[in-house]
Formats: sequence, structure tokens, C-alpha cells
Amino acid sequence: ARHGDACLAAHAPPPGTNASATAGIHSMRWKCLLGRHRLPHLSTPYLLAGSQYDTLQVASLLGTQPGVHPRDKGEEASAAHLARILVHEARKVQREAASRNVSVGLFFPACFDHATTLMTQAGFEMARPTLGESAQGALSRFLVSRQLTLIDGCDKFACGSCPEVL
Repeated sequence: ARHGDACLAAHAPPPGTNASATAGIHSMRWKCLLGRHRLPHLSTPYLLAGSQYDTLQVASLLGTQPGVHPRDKGEEASAAHLARILVHEARKVQREAASRNVSVGLFFPACFDHATTLMTQAGFEMARPTLGESAQGALSRFLVSRQLTLIDGCDKFACGSCPEVL
């Protein structure tokens, strides 16, 4: 199935629910469209990649437009807290997958940007290197070794080694 048989089974309507209800409130199969619900059911290796300070997530947290930097130390601290939660959750996904013998690599630079795998003026070219590696390079290394954890360890807002957009 396109959404994964294991995921669909995990979110099926309760037994005894009639077929017409499966498109309604009793069906939770829509969850299989979201990584958070789908990842626990994957059996193939995968690489989780993203910016710790994703511009869209920070904007949502602060109630600003995407790309607007935090206005003060309090907002920077809130964004840094969000980044720590992101890294903690990513490491938890990695550990849970390892308990199922599934390899999960992590690539999380502490950059204030979005779509780190495609970030150039043209939008669809090689990504900029960060953490000593581009996202494509990180994926290549992961595919060969099935092991990779590249996470910026700094704890202030957008403190990673993030080059400017080309």
C-alpha cells in the first residue's frame, strides 16, 4: 500500500465499526501521511534531515513571518529550546528504530533556514555544506555505512557553521 500496510493496520477503525464510518471520525488512517506516525512502521533505513532552526517552525513559535529573526534574547531562548526538543525527539526516533534493527541517520545543523537539502537561488541544486557535509553528502555517507549522526551541538540561536545562501 502507498501508505504502508503496517501503518494502516495500526490506525484502522475499531473492530465492529461499519464500513461507512471508515471515512469519518473512526478512521485514523490519515495519520499514515505524517512522518511522526509513519516512521515507527518503516523497516528500511532512512535519514532524518532538517535545520534545528527551521525558519517556518521558528516563525510559527514566535508568531512572525518566516525568515524573521527573533527580536530579543527571550525569543532566541524559545527558539533554542524548540531546537533542543527537535534534537531530543530525533534521537528518540533513532533509538526506537535501532530497537527494531532499522538504521536511522540524523543530519541536523543549527542553521536558521528551511529546506536545507535544496537551498540555493535556483532552489533545486546542490545544497550548501554545513557540519562539514552537504545534506546530499550526508545521505551518501549514510547509504554506504548505515550509520550517521551529524548534529550541531551548540546551544544558542542559529549558532551552527552555516554558510550564506549562494
